This record gives sequence, C-alpha cells and structure tokens, in this order.
Amino acid sequence: MKKMILLFLLISATVILQAKAEYYRFVELNKSREFVGVQQVVEGEAKKIECFQFKYDKEKRPVEIRSLTKMNEIAGNFAGFGKGISKLKIEYKDSIYELSDSVCNDKDTFKLTEVTYTAYNSLGESVSMRGSVYKIVHSFTRMMHGGKIINKEDFTMEWSNYSKDGLLCEDLYGVNTYYLEFVNEGGIDKVVSTRLDKEGNVKKDKNGVEKIVFQYNDNGQVVYQAYKDVFSNNINSAYGYCEIRTARADSNELTIKTDYFFDKDGNPVPNSIGVYGVKYFYDLNGYLISYLNLDSKGKPMADKNGLAFTRSIRDNYFYIIKNEYFTSVKDSIKKAPPQLKVEGVPMFFLEKKEYKYDSKGFIIEADELDKIK
Repeated sequence: MKKMILLFLLISATVILQAKAEYYRFVELNKSREFVGVQQVVEGEAKKIECFQFKYDKEKRPVEIRSLTKMNEIAGNFAGFGKGISKLKIEYKDSIYELSDSVCNDKDTFKLTEVTYTAYNSLGESVSMRGSVYKIVHSFTRMMHGGKIINKEDFTMEWSNYSKDGLLCEDLYGVNTYYLEFVNEGGIDKVVSTRLDKEGNVKKDKNGVEKIVFQYNDNGQVVYQAYKDVFSNNINSAYGYCEIRTARADSNELTIKTDYFFDKDGNPVPNSIGVYGVKYFYDLNGYLISYLNLDSKGKPMADKNGLAFTRSIRDNYFYIIKNEYFTSVKDSIKKAPPQLKVEGVPMFFLEKKEYKYDSKGFIIEADELDKIK
C-alpha cells in the first residue's frame, strides 16, 4: 500500500545485476519489459524510443534514474514531471533516536528515514520537477524493537516540496507539504493525505480540497477515494465530484475496473469530461486495452469530445500500434492517430542471453552468476 504513494518507485522492471554492488535495469513504465512504449509519432514512424535506466545501491534501493533514448542519448522525459529532466537522483538518510518516559522509566526507539529526490538536465544542472519545486523530501518515522521496525502498518509520512534555494515552497497544486497517514481500520488499508502550508497548518489546495482519503483492497489497489475538509467532512472538489468509487472484476481473459463519480451527498455526478463513470479493460498482462464512458445508469455515453469507446491495438511485444476512437453508437471511427510501426523489440542495450531469477524476482545474467556474491 505504501508503495502506491512513493510515485517514483512504482515502476516494475527487469534488473541486470552486476558485480561491485552496482545494479542496473532498463524498464518500461507498465510491466517487466525493457523499454518504455513509443508514443511520439511523426508521419507514422517512431522518431524516438525512450527507456529508463535505474542504478541501485548495495541494499538494492534505487539511487539514480536516467532517461535515455535508443542510442543511449539523454532524452529528458519523466512521466509526471516537467520536460528537460534527464536524471533523477535519490538520496537516503536514516537516523535512530530514543524517547524516554520518566513515568514508566522506559525508552522507545525510533527510526527516521528521509528520502530526497532531485532532478537534473543533460548538463548536470538542477532543474524544476513541478513548477517551483526543485527537491522533494519524503520523511517518515517508525518505532523499532530489537533492531527491527515493528509498526509497518500504522505510521505517518511527510512529503515536502523545496525551491531552488532550498526553501519550503508550493507545488502546482499550491501545497507545501503533504501529511500522509497510513492506517488500517477494521482490516481496511487507508491513506489520509492532508495539505499543509509552510507553517504546517492545514490549507486548501487549488482544487478546494484539504484532505483526500484513499482506501485500498488486499492487493494494494485503490477502491475508493473522497475529498474532505479539515474536519473530515465530504466536500465537492473543483472537478464537481467528491467521491470516486471503484468496482473491480476479473475473468479468465480480462480485468475490469470501473470508476463512478459522486458528489458529497452521494448523488451520481459527471466528471470533468462529462461522464458519470469510466470502465477500463485490462488484459492478463495488465495492459489497458480499452475503456468505455458510462452514464448515470451504467450505459455507454459520449463524453464532451463525442467519444464513448477507445480501443488500443498492440503488437506481439505489447506496444500500442494503433488507438481507435468510437462514437456512442460505436459504428464508426471518430478519429485515429497514424499507425505506429515497431519492428521487433528494440533491445539496444541487452544482448540475447538466457536469464535466471533470484528469490526476489531480480533477473541475473547467466554468464555473471559466478561474479555475484
């Protein structure tokens, strides 16, 4: 559950372990493929193939993420961040401290972990990640006993934004710090995200929201979220809705996720594109293959752009080669981008070798097994 908040660590990937405690992997954003899908199309041809290269410390924690092109050039494209970012540097700082209770004559041991994210361009210069934010710091404290962390479920974390001068600053949503509470209530995992100003007081973000509550299922998937004020009362955001309720269903061939939108009083309302629900269809590999816009009764409807159904056509390597857009009657294609042709898998970095997996799912090159201790 906690990993869903650490956005930079969400990317599942293939790992090549090398000697001297240096670990690298080339990744795609979705599943365990080596490269990010090709999205930029000019006259029907792929002009850029991007990937992300991870570097790890000896504890297998990511310490550097680079954005590369197929020719090993700096690309400068990180999803969710500003353009021109070529490298994301991650630093870890752990501190152990004790708090004494004079009444009980007892001591409690705590571990403070600070994770700092800094972005750089191809020249090695520090650059903005989101608006004025040049550095993001995640800090969380957990209790320890016998050298081990014991409160793995209920703990808090602060996500703080810093400017180029190292001062606490606002991000694009007008928030200085996000105070996150990871809790388990009655067997239900939740994350309560509270927006704070630079003095640590609760504030409204640019969507008029002071808190967001996320609820997760046993698989760590979000099944419910609600916008709230400082008193934890439901409120409507600037999007016009308060709650997103998610229904999930699995079959032998598909995974279906449906989001429904409701106001603070529990009434169905449209989202920003004018639909009351969106049904997403995923294949067995977890790739999105289509989605359908729904009205308040769960029937197909067109959004503000006149589109009701979108379908992605993928090749044998799971790359999207064509997106098809349909009207509400689904009898004609509204519009479609040029078809993207990708010949084979662009394995520019890896030679054709057999791989073996360790107990943690990391791939080890067969010819380097003897070098790794």
